Amino acid sequence: MVSLYPFINTTSGGLEISDYMNTPCKISVPLLLFAGFFQTLTGTVSTTDVGTVQISERGQAADQVQLQWQSSTGKAYRIYQSENLDSSFLVQTQSMEATPPSNIWWIDKGNYQKRFFMVEAYTESAPAVIPLNSNHDFTTGLNDWITSVNTVNADATFDTSYGDLFVHITNGGTNTSHIFLRQFNIPLIQGQTYTLLFDAQVTAPRSIRVTLRDGGSAPNFLASDVTLSNVYAMQTYRMTFTMTGADTSNGRLSFLLGNDDNSLYLDNIRILAGAEEILRSAAHRMNTRLFRGNNFMASKAMNSQGAPEDYALLNTSGFSHCRIGYKMDERAGSSPTYTLPQSDLDELQNMVDWCLQEGLIAVVDPVHNWANNSDPTEEFTGSDDDFNRLQKIWEQVADRFANYNLDDVVFEVFNEPHSGHDVARIITTSLTAIRASTGNESRIVIIPGDGFSTRQALIDAFNNDEIPSDDPYLIGTFHYYDPFTFTKQGAGLPDWSPDISWGTEAEFAQVATDFDAVATANNNWASRNHTEPLPIYLGEFGVDNEADDWNNDRKKWLSWIRMQAEKRDFSWAHWNMYQNQNSSKGMGPWIFSEQIQNPEQRSFDADPLEALIGHYEFEDGTRGGGVSVATDEPGYKGTGYASFPIGAGTGIWARAESIYIPKNDTYAVKIHYASGSDRLLRLVSRNDSLGTVETLSDQLFPATGGDDSWSTLTVNVSFEAGEEADLKIVAFPDTGVNLDWVRICLP
Repeated sequence: MVSLYPFINTTSGGLEISDYMNTPCKISVPLLLFAGFFQTLTGTVSTTDVGTVQISERGQAADQVQLQWQSSTGKAYRIYQSENLDSSFLVQTQSMEATPPSNIWWIDKGNYQKRFFMVEAYTESAPAVIPLNSNHDFTTGLNDWITSVNTVNADATFDTSYGDLFVHITNGGTNTSHIFLRQFNIPLIQGQTYTLLFDAQVTAPRSIRVTLRDGGSAPNFLASDVTLSNVYAMQTYRMTFTMTGADTSNGRLSFLLGNDDNSLYLDNIRILAGAEEILRSAAHRMNTRLFRGNNFMASKAMNSQGAPEDYALLNTSGFSHCRIGYKMDERAGSSPTYTLPQSDLDELQNMVDWCLQEGLIAVVDPVHNWANNSDPTEEFTGSDDDFNRLQKIWEQVADRFANYNLDDVVFEVFNEPHSGHDVARIITTSLTAIRASTGNESRIVIIPGDGFSTRQALIDAFNNDEIPSDDPYLIGTFHYYDPFTFTKQGAGLPDWSPDISWGTEAEFAQVATDFDAVATANNNWASRNHTEPLPIYLGEFGVDNEADDWNNDRKKWLSWIRMQAEKRDFSWAHWNMYQNQNSSKGMGPWIFSEQIQNPEQRSFDADPLEALIGHYEFEDGTRGGGVSVATDEPGYKGTGYASFPIGAGTGIWARAESIYIPKNDTYAVKIHYASGSDRLLRLVSRNDSLGTVETLSDQLFPATGGDDSWSTLTVNVSFEAGEEADLKIVAFPDTGVNLDWVRICLP
C-alpha cells in the first residue's frame, strides 16, 4: 500500500500536484496509478515508488487521450474514471491483460473539461473467497456496515473512496466504544469453528478490540484486543473461534476503534467457516502470477553472459518469470563472515533488474550448484561450516534485494539438496536469515525437499513434517525428469540403454499419478498442521535435445507436463533457456561467436516454445465474411485482434490455426475476447490430418463491459493429436465478438 496526497490541477499546458484538502488521497494495492487531464493536456504524473502514468494526446488520433503505465506480468488492469475528485470513480474498462513492460489505453476526449483516472492491478485467477459477512472488501462503500462516533467524546470520519476503509481519527475519546464499525445478520451455527481475517494498516502503532456475539445480547463468543503495529503496508490478522451460543442468523461483528487518536485502514474483513483460512493468500497469488517461466543457468550468469535481450525474449515469447541461478557458495570469502564480492552481487542484481524491466518476476536462486558441485572440496555436505556459510550468503543476498517490491522478486533457498543434507535445517537456516532482513519479512520464499528436489523428495518433506507450517509466505518446489531413460537419453552414461520414445497411454497417465501424489501429500500435511496447502512450483523439467533426432516426443512430453502442472495450479519453469546440443535440455542455440557475443541473436526453437506456451493469436489465423484484423480497441495482446462486422451468418468467422495437441483428449480452450453484450456463437474444432470435426452451437460469450473490456472464456473442446488442429468461431446465431487469442490447457 502507498499513501499519496495528489490533487491534480490543470494549469496552462501542464500539471500540478498539491495537497488535496490535507486529507490522504490513498491508493492501496492493488490501485497503482492516479492521473488527470484537461483536453489538450500532455504531461507525466509520478506516484512516488508505485510507478508513473504518462498522459498525452494519442499520436494517431488528436481527439483521444492516451494513458501509459508500467505493467507487471500476471496482472490484469481495471480503469476507473471520475469527473471530480469529490464524486465516485466508475469502472471504465476491465480485464486488460498485462503486456509488459508497459500497457497503453486510450479514450475519446469528448466534451469533458476535466477527468481523473485510477488504474487497478489485480490477479484475475486469485483463489475465490466467499465470506459469511457481506461487503467484506467495501466495494459497495459502507453498505451493510454501521459506523458510529460518539460526538460528545470523539471525532472521526469513515472513507471508502479508494477501495478500502480509511478511519480518520482526530480524537479517539476515552473508551473503545466511542468509535466503532459494526455488521449484523451474520449466520453462525453452534459448535462450528470459524476464522475471522482482516487486513489492517495504522498511521502509528495502536490497539483495537474485536467482538462477535448473537445480535445485541451477551455474551461474546469472540472478544479480543489486537495490537496493530504495521505502519508501511497492509497486514492480515486472523482469529479462530468456536461459536458457543445457539444457532443464529443475526451474528454481530464489531470493531471498537476508540480510546486512541491514531487513524487506520481496514479491508478484506471476512468470516470463513472452519479453522483453515486464507493464511497463504499472498503466496497463492504470487504462484498464480509466476505461471510460466524458464531458467537462466548459473554458470552463464556468473560469467557475465546475461543481457537485457534474454528477458525481452522471455517476455515476447509468453513467459511470466525467470529463475535466475548463481553460485554464491563458490564466491563467498572465508569464515566467519563469508563475504560475497560486490561484483558478484552486482552481477546478480543486474540480471534481476533486466528481468523486472521487462515486467517479469525474478526468482533469485543464489546457491544453484552447491549440492551438485563435482569438486569434493566445494560440495555441500551439511556440516556446521556449510550451514554457517548458507546463513551468511542469505543475509547478504536478502539485504541486497530488501528494497525490491514483494510482487517482483521471489527467493529460492537452495537448489536440489541431497538425501542426508537435513532439508529442515536448510529451510530454517535460510528463512531465519531472510526474515531478519528488514523488507523481507513477508517475501515469498520457495523451499525444497531433499533428494535432488524430486517429486518424492517433496512428498517426503511433507510426510516427515520438515516444512514449517507457521510461515505463510512459502511455496514448495520439486523437479520432474521422469522417466530418466527418455528425458536424459543424451547423457551418454555408461550402460545407458535409452528408451528413445515416449507417449503411450500408460506414460501419459503416469504423469497425472505423479503430480496427484504431490498434491495429496501437500493436502495431508496441511490438514495435520491446521493450515492451507502450500502453492507448488515445478522449478525444473525438460528433455535432452537428442530426443528431437528421433521423433517429436520431446514436444509431446513438454506440452503434457506443463498442462498437467497448470491443471493443478502448479507454476513452472522449464530447464533451460539455451544450449540445444544433444546432451542438453536448452530450447535455444548457444554459439560462442554469435549468441554469447551478440545477445540480439539469441532465440528459442519453435517446437519446445509452442509446447510450453500453447498460445495462438487470432490475427495469425484466417478469416471470412468481412472479419478483419483491427487495432482500434486497446488492451489486446499481439499485433491486433479479429474484429467482426455487424451481422450474423455462417460465412462470417475467424479461425485460430496450427494448434499443437499432444494426445486425443478434451481440452480447456481459453478464449480472450471483448463484447458489449451477450452473444451466442458457434465453435468448430477440426484436425486436418484426420478430418474430425466437432461443432459446439450456441456457446454463450457473456458481455465483458464493452468492446475494449477483455475477458477470458473457458470452453471444453475435443481435439485429436497432431500439429494442425483449428478452432473456428462463427458469427451465428449472433454477431461476433472481438477475438484476441486462444490458449490450450487441460480442464
